[in-house]
Amino acid sequence: PEGYGGGGSHVEGIDAAAHGDDDLVVAALDGAVGEAVAFGAHHDDEAFLGCTSLTAISLGNNIGAIGNEAFAGTGLVSVDLSQQNDLQQIGDWAFVNTNVASASMPRNITNNGRGAFLYNKTLASANGYATVLAFTFTGNTALTDVDIAGSDTIGDYAFYGDYAMTSITLPQPLTF
Repeated sequence: PEGYGGGGSHVEGIDAAAHGDDDLVVAALDGAVGEAVAFGAHHDDEAFLGCTSLTAISLGNNIGAIGNEAFAGTGLVSVDLSQQNDLQQIGDWAFVNTNVASASMPRNITNNGRGAFLYNKTLASANGYATVLAFTFTGNTALTDVDIAGSDTIGDYAFYGDYAMTSITLPQPLTF
């Protein structure tokens, strides 16, 4: 198409529930293609909601935000966003009810979203969070190791029902 590889047309967003139950295995999203790709300036919600065959994502640079419920109910098994320096926001319930076993975030995120990783029964470790809002990790029965040393906020019920947790690294100094 016109503009592919530079100039002209480009993807500016993916509308709510764009992929639904499609047989999508890998989504490669590169913000370098345009000003906003899938989760850039438009903060599109529910973009891959319920896409159970989606097992991996690869986000390019310039992704500023992941919308509400963007990957909820997908088959994702790992989320490593630790190198996403432009990522500032994870939407509410963004990764709820997935198969994610490990989640790494860049410390520059200002909003991790309420319930972002709610009910991920396979989530065993999480690190790099600057803000942990209400219900972020609720119901993650396999969660054992959490590093939130850079966090300035821990919301209500953030770790409710996470009975397997054996290690948590908290910010220093810790204030209540």
